[in-house]
Amino acid sequence: MWIAVFIVCCFRFRKKLRKGDFRKDSALQNKRGNLGLKLSKKAYISIGAFFAFILLSQLIGGVMIYVLFISIAVLCMAASFLGLVIFPEQLFTGYCKYKFKEFHVEE
Repeated sequence: MWIAVFIVCCFRFRKKLRKGDFRKDSALQNKRGNLGLKLSKKAYISIGAFFAFILLSQLIGGVMIYVLFISIAVLCMAASFLGLVIFPEQLFTGYCKYKFKEFHVEE
């Protein structure tokens, strides 16, 4: 499953690259440069749902060690998935940055 996600993300990045999203005045570069780190609504909802789940499990009387174990397992799976999504972009960006002078990445 992880290999399929990695391959899909590679093709997604290739599509972005061909569209020209990494050129100096592209919309993606302007968005990255102006906003910094801005989370989407889905991220805020996910964080809120995570804390609501922990609060609800404490109110119901669940064993906290199991709740923490499941929470840590879910967070680790999400982090590994995020790494698979971001890795192809970082790999190709690093290669193109040193290979082509006209390749622009905000630092």
